[in-house]
Amino acid sequence: MERAELEEEGNEKQTHQGRESTFPLPLQVEKIKNDVQLGLGVATLVAEIKSDGTIAQKRAEIEDIKLKKCSTSKVRFIPQEVLSIIFEFYMSNGFQNPWLLMQICRQWRIAATHTRSIWSKIMVTSSRQRAAERRTFDGYEFCHTTALLRDALARTGEGPIDLRCNFNRTFRQQGSRNFAQRMFNVLRATGAHHRIRSLKIGEPHFNNINDLEAVDLSGFQLFALMKVDLAWSSPGLNECIQKTAHRLEDLSFTTCYEDTRYDWDLSRQVALSDLSFYSWAEALGHVGAQMISSAPNLVNLSLISIKVEHPTDEPVSIPTLRFLHLDSTNIGCKVVFPNLEMLCIKNSTLSTSADQPLILPCLAWLELSQITVNRCPHIHARYLRNLVVEPFARSEPIMERLFEIGILPGYLVTRGICLCSASVDSVVLAYILDQMLGLVRLHIIDLPLDKGFFERLAGHSLDSNSISDPTKPICTSLEVILVDTSRLSEPVTKQEMIKWFGKAMESRAHGQFPLKKAQMKEKCDKKWIDFL
Repeated sequence: MERAELEEEGNEKQTHQGRESTFPLPLQVEKIKNDVQLGLGVATLVAEIKSDGTIAQKRAEIEDIKLKKCSTSKVRFIPQEVLSIIFEFYMSNGFQNPWLLMQICRQWRIAATHTRSIWSKIMVTSSRQRAAERRTFDGYEFCHTTALLRDALARTGEGPIDLRCNFNRTFRQQGSRNFAQRMFNVLRATGAHHRIRSLKIGEPHFNNINDLEAVDLSGFQLFALMKVDLAWSSPGLNECIQKTAHRLEDLSFTTCYEDTRYDWDLSRQVALSDLSFYSWAEALGHVGAQMISSAPNLVNLSLISIKVEHPTDEPVSIPTLRFLHLDSTNIGCKVVFPNLEMLCIKNSTLSTSADQPLILPCLAWLELSQITVNRCPHIHARYLRNLVVEPFARSEPIMERLFEIGILPGYLVTRGICLCSASVDSVVLAYILDQMLGLVRLHIIDLPLDKGFFERLAGHSLDSNSISDPTKPICTSLEVILVDTSRLSEPVTKQEMIKWFGKAMESRAHGQFPLKKAQMKEKCDKKWIDFL
């Protein structure tokens, strides 16, 4: 008897699975809605099932109710166009996997298949991947065979392609030394090279370099290419990009090879606005300086771990440059940036002196990070909106040096200043800040301040509630002050700073020099404390 019931239950499950795989037609949906409205609810049917029927029938009826409810769900009636917009927003994060969308239901699978933009990321790699790993890396689909590459290109339709090439495994593992040539031949045969929007080539295996240099790229036309990131390049690839990529906007060189070729003529790249160099070997010399100066419309320049030189005494001039980022870089030549608006210098050296300063008439943001006294540049900028100072070590007297070469002579004039992890005497700091005429915003991070600084900020002693011997406070034009003590290790100092800060702000609020905003942060996970 029990065996017969089990067989009957299995038949019922198979019957139900057959119904579950059937998607309702529009007329069936209307009938289901009418059935639900006529009172065939979950509670009613469950009560009827309890009165009569086998266990298998009960389960089948309950599952049938769930199927009817799911069939009338509003999610099933979202138009495919709306689903495509949702999928594109989901993939815009950059770390999502489009194959997950294919596993929800048949409708989502159809919508994802027709949303060509979410399949734009393709990685050509010489490393074999398991099937479970091919579709789980930042939304890129791994292609280590020509068949996989053709399938991935077919899913993109006629949309743009973000191509990434990773040849960090030797080609001999693929059973052929012309692996790269065969993969590029697929791109050429399918016409996909016309649709490549971004191209990134990673650092290759040293056994693959000769094979990569022999790759024939004749017939390649990169008309849609807008972004390039090269950890390795060849003369053929350089020539192909320069001749056909007329829409190129962003060009990055990321390399660790001393013989990396920088034989580029950027004068023809009229759309190029962003240029980056990153090289541990400091391979960028006078050739790189000529490349940079030849870009006609360069706006953003980033130099990391390199050395820039120029063969002559003539300065390197980039009149269109607006943003410059230097990190562990040594610029050994004169530079002219008449329209520079933002300058970030981190552990870098600029060729400046008191007699030959760097004059930046349009500079609005200056950030000096991990700077020593010897590397402190001579900069003339009279219209700064913000100055950020973070010394290489607490013992470095950076503020004193900036005051000597820039603030006191009037070469550095700023409306806001941010001090990070600096070690400066409170009396000296109060004097320097008071000499910065027009200072509106003050932000202090990880800097222990004693009672004397807050007394100068208040304009009188903070020993009692009564105001005794009032004087003119420092920074009379100050409107905003933010003090962040979340990284200070001394809890006693934090509590004392909060008490003195509160009294100083109360005194200024009742005086002639009130502030619009005064806040202090005690811990990283806490909110700012408002003192006004």
